[in-house]
This record gives sequence, structure tokens and C-alpha cells, in this order.
Amino acid sequence: MALPGQIMSATLAEVEKGQRENIDAAQLALEEMHKQISVVNARKHDRSRQYDKKKGIQIAQFVVGDYVLYQNVWAHLRQKLRTKLCDPAVLTEVTSNWVYDVEILLTHDLRLVHTSRLKFYADCDLDVTSELLAHIAHNSEGFIVEAMMDARYVP
Repeated sequence: MALPGQIMSATLAEVEKGQRENIDAAQLALEEMHKQISVVNARKHDRSRQYDKKKGIQIAQFVVGDYVLYQNVWAHLRQKLRTKLCDPAVLTEVTSNWVYDVEILLTHDLRLVHTSRLKFYADCDLDVTSELLAHIAHNSEGFIVEAMMDARYVP
């Protein structure tokens, strides 16, 4: 078998010396790579610790009898993160610190709802506030009608 280039002869000691130099260079490269990886892992670990320490949302505390609007994920959309505020409800029972039984005022259905899916319904006299109108208009993707001028029956 012919090899390109000049043929060089080497003693066993020279071959062992060349192998030792290559092994030492590979070992230094591995040590440097491990140092870089440990620095990156330490940063990731610190970042995850900061994420755990981050103050989250202050969840409201409700009591039985409070009027609330609840978010129902499955009634409208199959996407978990996109919800709509549903009809007004009243809290009937505290199941745990974060889970409540609510009774929907229009249908009298009972549902278990997590506190993160509840919002205070602040209107005790049932007057519609501008904040509620803006919220409903944003979430229900509907329109606000000021007055009905005319209506006709279309069969």
C-alpha cells in the first residue's frame, strides 16, 4: 500500500513521545471543555433559582358569598392558555385554599374552580362599569349595542 508523502522512519521512543503529546493535548482540551460546561450549568442553575425566588401573582382570597366571574377553558376553546370570562357566579363552598365551588347564577350549575380562574365581580348593584365593559368586549370578541333602533323577524 502506497502512502502519499515522504516515508519517514521513527524509533519506538519517538512514536511514544508523539502519542503522549497528543494525549496531553486532548486531556487539556477536555479539561477546558468541562470548565466551560460547568460555568454554563452554574448559570442555568442560578437562573432557575432566581425563577423560583421570583415573586409571582398575588392570588386573591375569596369568601363564601362573593360574586365572581370565572374563566372556563373548555366551554369556548380547546387552547389551555386562552380563556374567556363566563357568566357571574357566587361562591358557595371552600374546597381548599385555592379551589372553590361556584354556582353559576344563570344556570344554577355547580362547578369546581381554581382561584387563579376567578375574578371579583365588583358590581353589587349590577351597574355595568367601563372596566367590565372593556374586559367583556376584549374577551368575548363581541360588540356593545347602545340602543336597538329597529328589529324585524326574518323566517
